[in-house]
Amino acid sequence: MKSGKSLSPTGDCVLAIIAASIAIALSIALRYEFSGPGFAEPVAEHANFLFYLGAVIACAHFGGRRAGLLCLALTLLANLVLFWAGASVQSSWVAEAISAAILAALGMAICFSYGAMHRALALRETQVLQGRQTEEFLLAEIEHRAASEKDIGVLRTWLKTTLASIGDAAILIDEHERIISMNPVAERLTGWSERVEGQYIKAVFTLLDEKTRLPVENPVSKVISTAEVVRHEQDTLLVDKSGVEYPVESSAAPMFGTDGHVAGVVLVFRDVSARRRADREMQRLLSELREADRLKDEFLALLAHELRNPLAPIRSAIDIVRMGDKAAVKNACDILQRQVANMARLVDDLLQISRITHNQLEMRKVYTDLAPILRDALEISRPLIEAKSHRLVEEIPSGPMPVHADPTRLAQLFANLLNNAAKFTDPGGEVALMVERNPDRVVIAVSDTGMGIPRGMEDKIFQLFTQLDTGLSRSQGGLGIGLTLVQRIVQMHGGSVRVARTEDPGTTFMVELPLSLSYSQYSSTVPVGPEVNTKQNPDESGPLSLRVLVVDDNHDAAESMAVLLNILGSEVRVCHDGIEAVEAFSDFRPQAILLDIGLPRLDGYGAAEQIRALPGGDAVTLIALSGYGRDDDRRRSREAGFDHHLVKPIAPDTLINLLAPVVGSRQVSDAEVP
Repeated sequence: MKSGKSLSPTGDCVLAIIAASIAIALSIALRYEFSGPGFAEPVAEHANFLFYLGAVIACAHFGGRRAGLLCLALTLLANLVLFWAGASVQSSWVAEAISAAILAALGMAICFSYGAMHRALALRETQVLQGRQTEEFLLAEIEHRAASEKDIGVLRTWLKTTLASIGDAAILIDEHERIISMNPVAERLTGWSERVEGQYIKAVFTLLDEKTRLPVENPVSKVISTAEVVRHEQDTLLVDKSGVEYPVESSAAPMFGTDGHVAGVVLVFRDVSARRRADREMQRLLSELREADRLKDEFLALLAHELRNPLAPIRSAIDIVRMGDKAAVKNACDILQRQVANMARLVDDLLQISRITHNQLEMRKVYTDLAPILRDALEISRPLIEAKSHRLVEEIPSGPMPVHADPTRLAQLFANLLNNAAKFTDPGGEVALMVERNPDRVVIAVSDTGMGIPRGMEDKIFQLFTQLDTGLSRSQGGLGIGLTLVQRIVQMHGGSVRVARTEDPGTTFMVELPLSLSYSQYSSTVPVGPEVNTKQNPDESGPLSLRVLVVDDNHDAAESMAVLLNILGSEVRVCHDGIEAVEAFSDFRPQAILLDIGLPRLDGYGAAEQIRALPGGDAVTLIALSGYGRDDDRRRSREAGFDHHLVKPIAPDTLINLLAPVVGSRQVSDAEVP
């Protein structure tokens, strides 16, 4: 048995009884077996003491203090019994008492010493065991923490990589509202890029109410206190480190620990400035679209009205011609001529709409004087002004006013303003054209004493299709594109146009144009355009003795043109498609060809190219006769070999002016054609 181990109470008793029994037996044996003269007395007197003390030491050593004390008690009791029973042994009771006292004292000392030693050994073993357990626990904890830190490092790396790859700004915050990490987008929006970890989120992420300009409660604080997701999706501004404000949307969500409490917050936000701009732009475009749709409806209604107006007199004139009253036929023809001119003007307006909306107005600028252009505009508008009995006032400086401009377009511009002034002024009013020359600019004012423009319409009046609500009694026709065209022409000349607000009744348009002062020489001749063309009177032109080929897939248009040319003295042949025209050229040998563009089988461009390639084709006068009148259409006509491009309907005097020079010239004789 290993010393230092405490036994159970039963074990202590058994050990004490065995040890005491052995000691008592040895003591009795020595007392009686070896008793004799000269030897037994000393042995008998001291042997029991030694055996008893040895038994106590053995019990204390192996059983502890409790076993030793029990063995001591048993030996003392046995010694007392043996003393009274062994009367033959020569021993005094005094010696026995002293011996028992000594045995008791030594035994108790030994028992308590061994007890203290056993406790010390037990405590040491306990400490050693606890130390070993602690060491094992620490080693296991270290290994666990190392594995956990490794996993946490991987998770942090994964999380940072994930946050850095998303397009939104993201910030990780702990339960104490301190920043753990933020991605590059958050750094850019907040302006914090260095030493941000450990900062309080309130110092980095500051929100304002966009409407009240008051601070908004930080969403992180609310998430930590409520453990719920907090969102700010509109009307919030983020103030960055430098004080710049961004409209943002933000969302803060809690992160829970293993105990179920909020361990941190994920704050995600985004800059919505671009979306705000897109929303505003979309709203603006939507408003413009609605306005354009409204104007479109008004325009279609106005167009239907304007197209119906000439149909009534045309129908009446046709009925008059059918009745055959010679006196009334001439009047009917005049009506037809005027109304066809009105419809042609409406079609021209539609063409101008396409040019304006696609920014395709063609400008042929030259260096010229502005004064002749203004006088031409006055001549164009004078018949309308005189028809309404207006008084015309004009003040044009006598000195030169050099401009780099398209004379035809400028004449059209000022004639348009003068016509508007005449139309919207009651009969007997006043129309004025006043010019003021400044050092580098010239200001032209066109004014009238008419109804005026309502307040708030000064800018809208230049929008396409815009017309004043003047009532049916003041309806003057037109599609509402004149002032839009005026503004576009002025802008393309580097100038400006506006409505001047005055106390006097009526309307004043102010046009400013830059002067070309760097050029001392300029052309004083204004190129003649279609609006200011001097036309020849058909009655003074003489007969057109020509061979003319008329090509049009519209049979009525072709036949009516053939009748007109026959009346003018021409020999006419009619075709209705491009291939037929090419075949008829060699047989008929025309001096001029009126060729429609939109033809079946072969269009007018292809027919013109093939005719030019035939013998004698370079000498014939090719005139494009088409409903297409865009600049691109005219360019294609020139490239295909046409000499002229006319837009339907064609006035007879215009046709005569083009064909008259052909009479007696560029004739294709029979000898020229094999």
